[in-house]
Parts: sequence; C-alpha cells; structure tokens
Amino acid sequence: HRLTASGLTVPVGMKNPTSGDISVMMNAITAAQHSHDFIYRGWEVESTGNPLAHAILRGYVDKLGNSHANYHYEDLVRLLSMYAERPHLKNPAVIVDANHNNSNKKFAEQPRIVSEILHSRKVNPDVAAFVKGVMIGSVKG
Repeated sequence: HRLTASGLTVPVGMKNPTSGDISVMMNAITAAQHSHDFIYRGWEVESTGNPLAHAILRGYVDKLGNSHANYHYEDLVRLLSMYAERPHLKNPAVIVDANHNNSNKKFAEQPRIVSEILHSRKVNPDVAAFVKGVMIGSVKG
C-alpha cells in the first residue's frame, strides 16, 4: 500500500498498526511520500511520491489483548513531535479515527472522543493545525 500510495495525487492516510507501534506508521508515511520503482499488477511503475500521505490514529491492542486509545492530547503532541523529528516529511497531518480501539468499539463513545479532540485543538494552536479531521464509524441498526 505504501508504494501504491506513493503514486497517487490525493491524500492517503496510514493507520497506526493494531500493535500501537507508531514508528511503523511513520515509516509508511515516509515510504508513501518518496518516489519508487515497483511492479504493480504486472506493470512496471515509477511513482513520484505523495506529499499528502498522513497519519491516522485508530487506537491499539496491547500484547495482553487490552484496548488502548491514542487520541488524547498527549498522544497528539507526541505524534506532532515525531513529525518534527522527520523534517523530510511534508504536510504534517493526522486524522483521528474515533471508532475502533479509540472507542473500544463502542460507537456511542465517539461524540465524547470528538469533543476531547476539539478541546485539544482549542488549547494548542500547533495541534489545531496538525489535526485535520476525525473519522466517525456507524453501526447497523
């Protein structure tokens, strides 16, 4: 997916893995933002890199099976600092997925989570510029 994303001209989000290892997501963003030569469906492809590849925080599950959120203020500031450590990355951005492990798959928690994210944006202008949006899940009724 990283290589395919490097050839697109639209924003592409890279979710953190379910293990929670943010460095894996940052490596995916780095790969997507750089050019590559690769084979895609039998065709040789040259990509120029996608400067709009960005992070998506979805929460994670630890090795004991416990669900953890990663949308809190501290998580956003830590991710922003990880971008700062990688000045080669363009357009630092994150979308927060309010569902999945961030809500422990409890869709009714999403409004509270979005409210917290909005508060984080309100108290820190760097976070406000960094957090571009949220993903909201739905449930069949």
